[in-house]
Amino acid sequence: MKNRSFLTCIIIFLITTLNCEKKQETLLNPQWDYENIHGFGKINIHEYTFCSIVPEVITQRSKVGLWTFYSPQKIKIAEGAFNGELNEINDHGGCSYSVYNISIDAKKWKFWDSNGKPIPTNKRDLDFIVSSDFDKK
Repeated sequence: MKNRSFLTCIIIFLITTLNCEKKQETLLNPQWDYENIHGFGKINIHEYTFCSIVPEVITQRSKVGLWTFYSPQKIKIAEGAFNGELNEINDHGGCSYSVYNISIDAKKWKFWDSNGKPIPTNKRDLDFIVSSDFDKK
């Protein structure tokens, strides 16, 4: 009886482990080497003072304008524009300050696979491009 329970636990563990590995693989586009993508475009550097008990100068780096992203093999995989808008904040920190809010229009972005063929724009790849910290100019 103990051997049967132990065997059942091992089988359940293996099934869930294999299923999780398969799901993880499908989260990212298998065409791209995400760790080695290079982005080129303009970075806006904006400083503001966040007033609190101890005021702090904060540097904000934001992608703005047209950006192009390349694979390690120098194949263009994405291109589109980041829109930056300066917004004033009045209700945090004790004094007003301005920060850049970055947005994108997904309809204006283009993506390509590792062979240079156009692929449909999808939320997963857009989220990666927006959230990644590329510092190439």
